[in-house]
Amino acid sequence: MRAFMFKHFGASLVLTVSLTASGPALSQSARPEADTSQRADEHFRRGKEFVRAGNTRGAYEEYRQAWSLKQTFDTAANLGNIELTLGMPRDAAEHLAFSLRTYAVTGTTKEQIDRTRDVFAQARARVMAVSIKTNVDGAEVLLDGRPIGRSPMVDEVYVDPGAHEIEARLSMFAPAKAVLRGEKGSSASVTLVIEAAPVHSEGPTTALIIAGSAVGAVAIGTGIAMLAIASNKANSAGEVLAGMRQAGVACTTPPQPGQCADVLARQQDHDTFQNIGVPLLITGSTVAVATLLYGLWPRSKAMLSAVYVIPAIGPNASGVRMGGAF
Repeated sequence: MRAFMFKHFGASLVLTVSLTASGPALSQSARPEADTSQRADEHFRRGKEFVRAGNTRGAYEEYRQAWSLKQTFDTAANLGNIELTLGMPRDAAEHLAFSLRTYAVTGTTKEQIDRTRDVFAQARARVMAVSIKTNVDGAEVLLDGRPIGRSPMVDEVYVDPGAHEIEARLSMFAPAKAVLRGEKGSSASVTLVIEAAPVHSEGPTTALIIAGSAVGAVAIGTGIAMLAIASNKANSAGEVLAGMRQAGVACTTPPQPGQCADVLARQQDHDTFQNIGVPLLITGSTVAVATLLYGLWPRSKAMLSAVYVIPAIGPNASGVRMGGAF
C-alpha cells in the first residue's frame, strides 16, 4: 500500500508518494515485468528526493522516466504537478487527467483527489480541450502530423492555444482533416468522416505496359510460327498429293497405308497448327492494341475498360470472340 503526502513546491502542489515493496518471489516468466516495475519505482523515489531538495528539473526527469516504464495514477499526478511548475500546461493537463481517471479507490483520500483536481484546473485553464470522433473505428488519429492514438478517442486531447490540424487515416480510406483554433480554457469537438477511397489509377503503369507488350509480342510471334508450320504442312501434303495424281494413284476412304495416310496426317497437322496459330495471332494483336490504348491513358480509358477478348479453338475452326463498348 502507498502512503500519500502533499508538499508545496514553488507555486504549485506536488503529490509525493512513499513506496514499499514486498511480496513473494516472482516466477522466472514474470521477472522482466517485475524488473521494469522496480526500475520505475526507483525513478519515482529519486524524483521524490529531488522534490525535497528543490531540484525541479531533476524531479521532472526522474518522474518522466518512471512514467515511460509504468503508467500509474500517482506517477501521473507527480509528473503533472512538476510539468505545470515548469510551464508545460498541456503535458500537465494530460497527466493530471489520467491520474483523476485512474486513481486507486482504496488508499486515496478525498483531500488528495481534490488537490489533484485543483492543480488540473490550473493546467486546464491554460490549454484547449478537443474531443475527437471518427465515423470508422480503428483509424489512426494525428495531431499536427503526430500520431496520438486510434479511434475511438474516448478521452479529450489537450493542445496549446492556437491553430491545430487533426487528421484521421485508415487503409483503403481517404484521409480526413480538420483545422481547429481555440483560446486558453476553451473546448472544441470535431468529427472526422473518412470515406472509402476509390480504386483507380491516375495514369498508365509502366510495369503493365511492359507486361502487355511482352505478352502481345510472344502471342503474335508464336501465332506466326504456328501458321508457318501449318502452311508448310499444307504445302507438303499438296506436293505429295500432286505426285500421286500424276502417277495415277487415287486414295480411298478409309485411306490406305503409305502415301494416302501420310497426306491425311499432314492435312490434320495443318488444321491443328492453324487452329492454334490463328487465335494466338489475333489475341496477341488485341493485347498489343490494348496496351497501346492503355499507354495513351486517359484518352482511351473508357474504351479500354470495356474491351474483352475470348479465344475460341475447335477441331474444325479457330478464332477469337471480341466485345465491348466503343
